[in-house]
Amino acid sequence: MAYFLGRDVTLAISTEQEAFGLKVASGVLDITGTDGTAAADTDPIPPRVYGLKAAGTASIAEVSTMTTVSATETLYESTSSGSNKYITLYDPDGDAYVIDFNCTDSGSDYVQTSQAAAATASLTITLTTSTGSITAIAGAIADQINADATFSGIFSAANDGATNSITNTATGDATDIAKGSAMGGIMNVGTTTQGVDRSNKLNDVTGLDVTIGAIDEDIAYFGQRTGLKAEIKKETTIAVTRKKSDSLFSQLFNLARCGIRHTSGTIDADIGETDGNLAFDNNLTKPETTSNGSNFGYRLFVQMKESSEVMTLMNACITDYSTTLNADGITEETITFYSYTTPKIQTTSYTTISSQSEF
Repeated sequence: MAYFLGRDVTLAISTEQEAFGLKVASGVLDITGTDGTAAADTDPIPPRVYGLKAAGTASIAEVSTMTTVSATETLYESTSSGSNKYITLYDPDGDAYVIDFNCTDSGSDYVQTSQAAAATASLTITLTTSTGSITAIAGAIADQINADATFSGIFSAANDGATNSITNTATGDATDIAKGSAMGGIMNVGTTTQGVDRSNKLNDVTGLDVTIGAIDEDIAYFGQRTGLKAEIKKETTIAVTRKKSDSLFSQLFNLARCGIRHTSGTIDADIGETDGNLAFDNNLTKPETTSNGSNFGYRLFVQMKESSEVMTLMNACITDYSTTLNADGITEETITFYSYTTPKIQTTSYTTISSQSEF
């Protein structure tokens, strides 16, 4: 067990959802991200993709790069729904915008990738075998992104030789740029400027009690004097004490001890759109997990001040809540989170959805 004073740590809490957060509006706990504002809402419990943003950061538009590597246009083409030849861009709301490719004179039949079909919006880049070079291919990609009414409203593409710089037209956090596994050796992607919307540090924290351990089980074998102590699962608890300034923690404990869930059992569906299947998860149902992962519970990000390491606690639930009245009139509240997944410790906050095996 380790105890930290609030002034020594930075703490942020998010939901495990990719696009939905929580806030108290007019004294009522509300799910945010169910309309066009999505993650741009200033909710105190933002979506998972926010991670831990340092205090004092200003709004910044994310800039990503797409660099063409192969001059063979036919290698870019998607010829099946599972071709994995695609590029995914994200806006500050967490919505996915997928690009795939059609080489019109390749002799093959273009088939839209499954990722493009499931995205918020998609764009098919048309290439011809006469394009001629990686620079020309990159130029064609930039021109078609800027010419598309949907994509040009979200992104701006600037071409420089074989590299396109893709800038989000809106400031705010984005979840990076990704490419399909089959794009290796064909195109490289990366992020040059990380988008930042605001700080989501939890204010007025006075103390943090972190306990990391494991749940063991004693197994006795017939005829053996020595038993076996087997580790069943990890167990981590974090007790957060802060000055009480609103009803957020008490409402989380009473209504949403395990965050937000889709009653239909889907994972991160309907990003940025109204979803009538969203509901508070008050630990009365079995946690949902599929091959896509699990967005069950909350995610906590803990960073020692002046440190480059962040401990990320995934799939955490609330186990208890209490309020303390002090003689000097200051009211403090303590809320305790527990998790059975293994914490991630790295130089940045871990925002990837939990896999089924981790859960």
